[in-house]
Amino acid sequence: MPSYDSSRARFRLADRHIAVFAHLLDGDSPPEELWESLVELQRIGLVGEEGELAPLLRDLLGALSDPMVIIQVEITGEHGPVNHGVVVGQEAVISHDGWPGEEESEYVSIEPNTLVWMASRRVV
Repeated sequence: MPSYDSSRARFRLADRHIAVFAHLLDGDSPPEELWESLVELQRIGLVGEEGELAPLLRDLLGALSDPMVIIQVEITGEHGPVNHGVVVGQEAVISHDGWPGEEESEYVSIEPNTLVWMASRRVV
């Protein structure tokens, strides 16, 4: 289930939620197989009834929709592979961390001057 933590300005989203945002940004309705994901996003207030996107998604979606740099790391541990990464956009830098066995990743805006540290932390 997607969520937003306002105290730390972080999102928990699965790839299917990001796909819903992509369709809505393009002005399209998500396909039928993503309707449950759309309803989940509407339930927590990230998407309105008419498909409007919450303003607090601006930095996240801006970076994801027009990235300048994408860094992705897959780490395999005893619980299987986990994906992490950083997306550098025009206005924001977004870090995302996966968790073993979880569909969702945590997305959070980071300061650009921490980019190298955040990327190196993924592979240690």
